Amino acid sequence: MKKIFLILCLGSALLSTGCQKGADHSHVSDIKNSSDSSLVSTTSSTIDKNPDLLINQAKYQQLAEKTGAAKAKLVATKEYNVTLTDANWENVTITSDECTIIKIKDYKDRNNHHYEGYVLMHFTITTGDTPVNVIPEKGTLTTNTSGKTTGNLAMDEFGGNLAAHTTVKGTAAYPLEKLADADDVTMIALQFSGKKIDSASSDKNATHNYDFVLNKTR
Repeated sequence: MKKIFLILCLGSALLSTGCQKGADHSHVSDIKNSSDSSLVSTTSSTIDKNPDLLINQAKYQQLAEKTGAAKAKLVATKEYNVTLTDANWENVTITSDECTIIKIKDYKDRNNHHYEGYVLMHFTITTGDTPVNVIPEKGTLTTNTSGKTTGNLAMDEFGGNLAAHTTVKGTAAYPLEKLADADDVTMIALQFSGKKIDSASSDKNATHNYDFVLNKTR
């Protein structure tokens, strides 16, 4: 009976020790996991709150979100209050009343395109009696500091097939691969075209070419 009693006591002691070790290991793991989670949360929070990030700028947040450029930072801006208007075709009036050049860094979009700046132009389009198709946000833009670039829909998509007697507004975005300083851009030329949605093949006025030019001194 003594032998049986000793064996039972020894077994109970080993079981108790094993449970304690398991509990200690579980406690250490919980602490480690909690620490790791805290580190990730803190790092993410630090990045998200960086005021220089485009994604944290109300005016440019959409640009960063639509292109996936979450790490892009705003360096400088240059704003021009302008009024560029073309009302020479089919009672369609297109006006640009704001132009902003932004200098950015660390910009890389989902397609691995790297840009150092953007030209942002705000437009208002009002149609007349005729439905038309016009898309300024896909136009071709040239500046005095860069070659041709095409709007990439990084901001608003407001153009397209527009019904008669319609008004739409939006900001078009034209990326710049190279831009040393926002103040360097003093000339902007933008070309795009419009066409009637329903027109006869003999209609010589079925299309119209738009050419918006902005010249500014520093």
